[in-house]
Amino acid sequence: MQQPSHVCNRGGFRGCTSFARSNDPSLNLDGPVMAISVTLSDEQSRRLEEMARRLNVTPQRLATAAIREFLSRPSNDFDRAMQYVLQKNRELYRRLT
Repeated sequence: MQQPSHVCNRGGFRGCTSFARSNDPSLNLDGPVMAISVTLSDEQSRRLEEMARRLNVTPQRLATAAIREFLSRPSNDFDRAMQYVLQKNRELYRRLT
């Protein structure tokens, strides 16, 4: 496991944890990046570290992957609006096909 090049870390990942750049090329951090700090409860921190250990990745990499996955999902509002429009125009779409 490669560690981030800069970590502000008090008490493991339970305290202030911020990352500037990582040496992990799989994070694909070319170009502009945003560094954030996340405050986790002891339980959340323990679970993050445990899951990262099981997956053989750093907690940073796991959190980054989780954020990417979350952001790649369409929003519920968009889904509801899309379903409404499709249902409302179902007959029109049927005629056009």
